[in-house]
This record gives sequence, structure tokens and C-alpha cells, in this order.
Amino acid sequence: MTIHLQLNRILKAGIGFLFAMFIFYPSPASAGNWHMSLYAGQWDDAALGRVLAGKFNLREAYIGAFALGREIWRSSKGAASLELEAQLVGNWGREIYEDPDPSSGDPGWDWAPGMSHSSQNSGSHFHWETNLALVGRWHKFPWNRYLQTSLSLGDGISYAAKLPPYEVDPHGQLHGEEHAQVHTARVLNYLLIELSVTRPEIAPWSVFFRIHHRSGIFGLIDNVDLGSDFVCLGVRYDFSLDAF
Repeated sequence: MTIHLQLNRILKAGIGFLFAMFIFYPSPASAGNWHMSLYAGQWDDAALGRVLAGKFNLREAYIGAFALGREIWRSSKGAASLELEAQLVGNWGREIYEDPDPSSGDPGWDWAPGMSHSSQNSGSHFHWETNLALVGRWHKFPWNRYLQTSLSLGDGISYAAKLPPYEVDPHGQLHGEEHAQVHTARVLNYLLIELSVTRPEIAPWSVFFRIHHRSGIFGLIDNVDLGSDFVCLGVRYDFSLDAF
């Protein structure tokens, strides 16, 4: 049994564990322990480190997401909390993206059947994606009396109904799969980094900036070395089921 098969089984077990916690974990005593979010984003074809540094390279792929989250723990002084968040994400963009390899130039050579230079940045694609993540959130900042701020980091599991074209090597699409230098998988690791702000006048609403990231964790999952990043903006509504 290979390490990658073992990791896939661990991921599936993790999905079940997180889902069970999401549904059955006792609610904290604090009110407003659920939230709904809507957000949209654009694909950034750059390494995560460059995205975090604000060095964006936005490309033609987009997401629209609905998220439902539940707070499962908060520290006694309210500085930190843990949440579980489930997401349903629509992804759309090109079917084939540009390949920088000289063989994909004009006129290029060794094309796969039906492919040519003009096949790049063509076609349209849509697929659904679901994610489940455990999210840690920090609430205490010195300027909160003016602008209430939270910073969160989440990690979990991502499942794509189809292989996302922006994660697929276009060289393999254009010249044959045997020439692909990288590949992806439907099940990958999911990571989110979020900065959220609100004011008393608009609470329980807040707005946030989020990085939506899928990856194989440097080859640990199905030998996937790369992944994808989306730069997103969204709105969040906090609520308590006691209000219904």
C-alpha cells in the first residue's frame, strides 16, 4: 500500500470527521455562533507566497461561493475562536489556457489531434467544488473600537467535480497527456486566509478579503505539486439559531 493511497484514506476519514463535528458538536454559549458567507474571486496564476505579497497575476477563471460556518469554540476572553465551514463553489473559465512552451507557438509543432496554436485560451468550462475546513480566527486588534477586525486561517479538504483546467498543464492538453509536466486531482488540500472587518452600524454583517487555495501539499496528495489560488471578496452574516 503506497503512502499516497494511505493519504487518500486519511483525507476521506477527515471529511467524515469534520462533517460530524459540523453537525453534532455542541454549540458554544455565545450567541451568533453561525454564519453565512457569499464571496467571489478571480484566479491568480502565481505562487501563494507572491499572492500574499500582493504581487498578483490575475487570469480568466472565476469562482462564486456560498459558505455556511459554525463556531465550535471561543477562548474565555474572546480573543480566539475555532469554526467549521462548509462551502459550495461554482468555478468557470477557459477549457484550455496558454502554454509558454515554444512548441505551442505559432505555428508550433507536435500538436495533439485537433489542437493548434489557436486552441490556447479557448473554450469554456464549469464545475462544482465543495470544501470543508477547520478555521482558527483571531479577534483582538488594538483598533477594534474604530474598525472591528478578525484574521483567520483555515485548513481542510477540497473536492472538485471535474479536474479544474487552470490546475491542468496546458502543454499536456495541447500535445498529449504523456507530455504533461504537472497534474492535478479532484481531492486536494484546502487552505483559506481571510481578513474580515465590520462596524457596529452594519453588524452582524461584515466584509472580507480571502485567499482561496487548493494544493497537493508539495506532492503529498497524489503527487500533486501545484494547485490554484483565487483572490476573493465577500460578505458574511452572523446569526444564532436561537433567533428562529
